[in-house]
Amino acid sequence: TGTAPSLLGVVATAVVGPHAGQPAPFRRLTYRGVRRVTVADNRFDGWFRGLAISVGNAASAAVRDNTIANPPTSSSGVPLGAAVAVCEADGVAIDGNALVGRWSSVAAAVSVDARSTSRVEVHRNTLRPQGASQ
Repeated sequence: TGTAPSLLGVVATAVVGPHAGQPAPFRRLTYRGVRRVTVADNRFDGWFRGLAISVGNAASAAVRDNTIANPPTSSSGVPLGAAVAVCEADGVAIDGNALVGRWSSVAAAVSVDARSTSRVEVHRNTLRPQGASQ
């Protein structure tokens, strides 16, 4: 649930693209994100690069009960970064997710920018080795 009719609406409220004339860099709108957004009961299985889930400019958001598996890895099989990142947010719960890959810890799989967030809780997330995604 949230204040936008779709995920595209959430993205559209967060950034503005280039305009007519000289291209302007992407920048944030004065509208500071969304409230009450939940990403739950999904399976993110393999993605090309970057994060599986990014929570930014949000308040009262939750990422819960998802399976996040097969992250992009280095040649040695170690994930290239976090699966979930939280920045510029308040009141976010990252709870009960299965993180399937060779992250060294939940903190390596779930990145929280302490400088731009408040009241972020990370609980009951489990690491599973690759091949144990069920």
